[in-house]
Amino acid sequence: MSSDIDPFGSTVYQRTHKGQIVCTARASSIDAQFLMWLRLFNGLTPTRTLVALSSAPVSDAQATIDKLISLGLIELVSPSA
Repeated sequence: MSSDIDPFGSTVYQRTHKGQIVCTARASSIDAQFLMWLRLFNGLTPTRTLVALSSAPVSDAQATIDKLISLGLIELVSPSA
């Protein structure tokens, strides 16, 4: 895969109500890595920026995002441009 390709484009996700509750709870039932990612999604920052900040491989980031979506913790705000 070329490093010039941006698989996320300008895609933006935000926490759902459920995601906000999980994010702010004192004790969380989700893995620390998922919680770290969940806290990054604010509904404003493009996903490509969050991936760059995390230094995570794109495949790992995509798997984490897919899991957070399947758990109902984040939702799409703006599709990729």
